[in-house]
Amino acid sequence: ISQAGTSQSSLKVTTNEPPSGGKLLVTPSSGTEVKDTFVLNASNWEDEHKPLAFEFYYQFTAEENGTKFPLVGGSASIEGSISTSLPAGRTEAQGKLYLFLKVIDNLGAFS
Repeated sequence: ISQAGTSQSSLKVTTNEPPSGGKLLVTPSSGTEVKDTFVLNASNWEDEHKPLAFEFYYQFTAEENGTKFPLVGGSASIEGSISTSLPAGRTEAQGKLYLFLKVIDNLGAFS
């Protein structure tokens, strides 16, 4: 005797959303390389999985896939603000330097 049947199962999976709602503020908005101190502040970031960690980077081009160089040792920190000098931007970019912020929750999701 053979019996054939089907079974069914369901599972609810909740995904971890990355931190959101914040921005990177830079003061002053322009200055002289190496000489001036710039304050980079990660402001108003929200996520239910705290503490949040912050990584600050600079880049010589606006291209999303360009090489990013870490500021302050290159490791994530729970400090949402840093004071640092910056290198000169490149001539072909009219001296501009592009700053980036990576915000990471304690489960590893990031923005």
